[in-house]
Amino acid sequence: MSLLQNNRIVLAAILISLAASYLCYDALPSRIPVHWGIDGRIDKHMPKQIGAYLYPGAMVLIFTFFRLIPYADRGRVRQLREIGLYDPLRNGAVYLFFYSHTQALGIGLDLISPHANFILGSLSLVCLLAGNHLRTTHPDAFLALLPRLGLSQTALNSVCTSLVASGAL
Repeated sequence: MSLLQNNRIVLAAILISLAASYLCYDALPSRIPVHWGIDGRIDKHMPKQIGAYLYPGAMVLIFTFFRLIPYADRGRVRQLREIGLYDPLRNGAVYLFFYSHTQALGIGLDLISPHANFILGSLSLVCLLAGNHLRTTHPDAFLALLPRLGLSQTALNSVCTSLVASGAL
C-alpha cells in the first residue's frame, strides 16, 4: 500500500498518459512529434502506433528504474535521500516525460501550435518543480548554505515563490 500512497501523483501521471493515448489514438494523425531539437523545435516524428505510447512507456521505465536502483547502489540512493533529491529526481523525470507526451498529443490533435517551444516549456516546468520542492522541503544541507550565500529563510521563501510563479506563467 505504501507504494501506491507514497507515489500517487507520479502513478496518476503515468495512468493519465496511458489513458490519453488510448482515448486520443483514433484522432491522432498518422505521424506525431516525438523529439524536439536544441532550438526547441520539432525535429523527429514517428508513426502514431509507436509515438502514442512512447512517452508513457518511458515513464514506466523511469519509474521502474528508480524503484530498482536502491538494490544496486544503496549508498548513493541513501545519500540522495539524505539531501532530499532522490524523489524529486525521479518525479521530475516522470513529469518531464508527461509534459513531452502532453505536448506531442496536443500538437497531434491541433490543440497546441507545432511552433510551441519545448525548451521554454521544460524550463517552466523545472522552475515550478524546483520552487515547489524548495518551499515544501528544506534539506538541512541546503539550509546550512543559506548563511554562506547571505540568504535568510525569508529570502529563500521569496525565491521559491518567484520560481513557482515564473514556472506557472
